[in-house]
Amino acid sequence: MIQLQVSLAHETGPTSYLRRVFDRLHQERGYSVQATFQGWDVLWKELVNTAIYRRGADLSETGSTWIAALVAMNALRPFARHEIDQLGGPSAFLPSAWQNVSLVDDPQVWAIPFMADARVIYYWRDMLQQAGLDPRTAFLSPEQCEETCARLQRVVATPWVDMTDPNRHDILYHAASWIWAKGGDFLSLDGKQVLVGEPAARAGLRSYFGLHRFMPRTGQPLDNMHAIDLFFDRQAAALMSGPWLFINLKERGLSPEHLAQIGIALPPGPPFVGGTYLIVWQHTRHPGEAIELIRRLTRPQFQAEFCPVAGLLPVSQEAWATDVFVSDQNYKTLYQAMKSGRSLLNIPLWGMVEDKLTLAFGEICADLIAQPDQDIDAVLAKHLDASVDRLNMALAQ
Repeated sequence: MIQLQVSLAHETGPTSYLRRVFDRLHQERGYSVQATFQGWDVLWKELVNTAIYRRGADLSETGSTWIAALVAMNALRPFARHEIDQLGGPSAFLPSAWQNVSLVDDPQVWAIPFMADARVIYYWRDMLQQAGLDPRTAFLSPEQCEETCARLQRVVATPWVDMTDPNRHDILYHAASWIWAKGGDFLSLDGKQVLVGEPAARAGLRSYFGLHRFMPRTGQPLDNMHAIDLFFDRQAAALMSGPWLFINLKERGLSPEHLAQIGIALPPGPPFVGGTYLIVWQHTRHPGEAIELIRRLTRPQFQAEFCPVAGLLPVSQEAWATDVFVSDQNYKTLYQAMKSGRSLLNIPLWGMVEDKLTLAFGEICADLIAQPDQDIDAVLAKHLDASVDRLNMALAQ
């Protein structure tokens, strides 16, 4: 009997939904699915080992920013046109999720969207109301974000909170909206030049890091859990996060009354859209079975049931038309984020670029934590200029 080996990134609750799909495949098609579930902290190492040794999973889940590196290792099986048609074609998926399936200057499809992640601003409705702010306009531009935080400071000690952990790439994903709002970008369209040193991108970073003066003076970096703690305890009025925040807050015991006080707003520029993708390994001997499983995991009904439990968003266009998403105002805002959002450019060396920029952004945060009132332009130049020069030399080779 055929056994399809699958490596996925989910460790707890959502696995019951996946098991039902696997059991149905066994009943209807006669082959079994052997799934392993890994945390994100170890999944990349497993993917690299699979790529190097050409054994293990037939099908894996991966992050959006990892695809290009795996393609560069010549480890992935490309998707044929007829296989994409079996999945409904590109039009079955949200365009912002489909952006990552190919590389720059390479039309070949290497991955299929599974679930999406859009970074948005969460806020306490009553705090904005006390400050006389309209949530529809409070975060429309970098300048409006600054004005909103200044007015919130009159009603709450901490108007804004965001993670500053130098080990997390979320700093880069959150800053992206401010960079894009000012017309800047991380890379040139051909992927050959880093642009965060250019005036437009630098203006966006100046606005983003300028919000640090509205954050708590902890004297040390904030990790994700600490930032959420401050928001949960109503010590902070607004923060950046992904669609999983409501699940996290419910698990912490936030009452329905307090949950109803939380609103979602789009960031000042296009939201960063990432997520997870399904890849088929070149060494698989069961490509047909892998495509069939992907088809079932991207069906609208499954996506509509599974994604809210997983804390991520559907990539299926049709799934967004179901009642659970149409009737919820917060999901309506998240859908707007998916429609207007952007992904990061998919180049083989993006992993290196992301690591170096995340390190530089973390150093900027550390400097501002130590001396919150120093000149931001000087801090940006100190930590970005040399990094940008080194990255540009690497990309030019």
